[in-house]
Amino acid sequence: MLNALVVAAFRAHAARRFAAFHAATLAPQAAFDALWRETFAFLRGAPYWQDRLAPALADNAVTTYDDYRPALDRAFAGTVSPLNGEAMAHWAVSSGSSGPPKRFPITRTYKEQVHDIHVQTFYSYLRRFPRFLKTPIFYLAAHGPLGRSPAGVEVSYISNYNFRHLPKLIRALYGMPTEILRDEATVQRWRPLYCLAQDGSAFLSVTPSVIVALLRQIEARREELFALLAGRAPLPAGLPPLAVPRARLRQLEAAGFPHGPLDFARVWPGMDFVGTWTSSVCKLQAAELRTLFRDAVAIADTPFSATEAWVTIPLGGETGGNPIHAGSILAEFAPAGDKAPTTLLKPWELEPGRDYEMFVTNKMGLVRYRMFDIMRCTGYHNRVAEVAFVRKASQELSLGLACIAESELVEVLAAADELKGKKAFFSPSRSGRG
Repeated sequence: MLNALVVAAFRAHAARRFAAFHAATLAPQAAFDALWRETFAFLRGAPYWQDRLAPALADNAVTTYDDYRPALDRAFAGTVSPLNGEAMAHWAVSSGSSGPPKRFPITRTYKEQVHDIHVQTFYSYLRRFPRFLKTPIFYLAAHGPLGRSPAGVEVSYISNYNFRHLPKLIRALYGMPTEILRDEATVQRWRPLYCLAQDGSAFLSVTPSVIVALLRQIEARREELFALLAGRAPLPAGLPPLAVPRARLRQLEAAGFPHGPLDFARVWPGMDFVGTWTSSVCKLQAAELRTLFRDAVAIADTPFSATEAWVTIPLGGETGGNPIHAGSILAEFAPAGDKAPTTLLKPWELEPGRDYEMFVTNKMGLVRYRMFDIMRCTGYHNRVAEVAFVRKASQELSLGLACIAESELVEVLAAADELKGKKAFFSPSRSGRG
């Protein structure tokens, strides 16, 4: 059982932050304007923005990573971010989903901005899932660190850095030793073992495919993994020691270890939900995850998040969208397909059912930064838009005479049972369905 006092203290703090989010959904323009004034005051003295940042957000130009690249390349040899003037905690490497990987300077204030949505997301889970945090959570972070800059600043994926630098008391809520994240090979081979060593209340991962791969590996290696958990085989050198109670081994045996077919819902009997993206290309992955858990474990959406910004607060399960936190991130939008937008829309100006490209302003020092993410407005929560990720702006597939978005192909594949034994021709339609 986790320290009940830690969880109670966290819940009280998170409830206060969630109240601020609720207030922002009722008055998004006031929250947005206040955040911009705060951000402008913070950034105006930074080396990059001196004599460049306009007091009115709308008077600043749209930017892309290429606008910042020369300054960031020069800063890689130093320890201070030119974008906000703070000392760098680490360089975050993006996954490169919209092009070559990029390096972003992560500082104390930007970490606090991201942490704000992280805390409120956990409170949303605590309100909906009664067993959340009663047993550890398994956060499937990336491997790392990846190295250091010439000035000695760590270079890593942001999920890896955040996980390894959790406060000690909060760290007790997580069920994964940091030592196994040292490289990709160690993560892939040994993360399943430590996920099995104890019961857990949730898996958290950006994409369902990471969790599916972990479960498939457990299935394929169940005899080997059980022997290690039971102490009948030695752990490789360098791995943290395991002391698995007999009661936990009995739980695993009841779930099918080491020989029988596995019942994953019984492998972690305390698990309330799996938190992961559920929209766009993740729909099919989430369907496979539901099958593996026999629909006995809920699938809950996570915030729309990237290295550059955390944007939404998940309020439901596999929803069509989640509300933007206008008091925590400055998100603006242009109609999808507008290559050179002159006016950006605010989170209270979107039209349900329409697709938009997203631009963010944050305390890292990115201003009206083009994310190349296409979001769909699915409705409203109070007075702020709910949005769901659709695709990257560059992700279209050529079918000869026509191009379709990856998300359109996923929708077609999700309905493939209706097409068995039939020939079919696909083309994009105005409704967005193939």
